[in-house]
Amino acid sequence: LPWILSPRIAFEYHFFPNLSIIVLADAVLLQRIWNRAGKAVIAGLSWPKLTVAVYMAAVVAAFAFWFPIVADLPETWSQWDARMITPLEGNNWINPHPGQ
Repeated sequence: LPWILSPRIAFEYHFFPNLSIIVLADAVLLQRIWNRAGKAVIAGLSWPKLTVAVYMAAVVAAFAFWFPIVADLPETWSQWDARMITPLEGNNWINPHPGQ
């Protein structure tokens, strides 16, 4: 997070050394939230388990959404651009032929 506002482009390999620590920290946090489920039942609804389930569903959905980019599957420019967080229409450094 310290570099989230950096104007420089950060590539995935910049984050690889931290990836295992981030995954382990997420697993510990989700386990702690899940274990609180027995103590936090309100009207038959266990909000900690619901929170973990929603988070895991969001992770799976994000993986499915960005998998074609990560796996380098063939896509059109519009399909690729639709998967970017912000449209890159004004940033022609990636596409040397804008509009195609």
